[in-house]
Amino acid sequence: MGATRPDRIPLFPLNVVLLPGGDLPLHIFEPRYRRMVHQCIEQKTPFGMLLSLPKGVVRVGCTAEIVDVPMRYDDGRLDIVTVGREPFRIVELVNMEKFTEDSYLEGQVDYLDDRERPADPCVRRTLRMNSVVSRTISNEMRRERSAMHDRTEMTRHD
Repeated sequence: MGATRPDRIPLFPLNVVLLPGGDLPLHIFEPRYRRMVHQCIEQKTPFGMLLSLPKGVVRVGCTAEIVDVPMRYDDGRLDIVTVGREPFRIVELVNMEKFTEDSYLEGQVDYLDDRERPADPCVRRTLRMNSVVSRTISNEMRRERSAMHDRTEMTRHD
């Protein structure tokens, strides 16, 4: 991420919580989020992760920096690995009326800069465990894709 933080960011509501420092592998398949992710990769900007609940989105989230794109599929889907960076709160959902299957949410955000307080030891342990599990899953997915690719190549040459 650059030195300046954007006040308006693309948002990705999902039924998972991303915390600062936590790794989160994602499989991006919806066209609107594929566009969002490609834009973030090209511009080297974060997007915001929000917890999605049946009655709406939680108005506090965390920016996600895309740190790896281990797989790009021929049909446009992609696997990415993100790391949680900065907590924020939504000041305003900018394009709620346009939020459809074709358009992703954007929000005017206010960053929460109160990280001087030491985190609760339980939270730190949970973050470390989440990070280890996410990396393990990501590595296993990468190994499986590589093995599948190798099997496919061997079949083609037989």
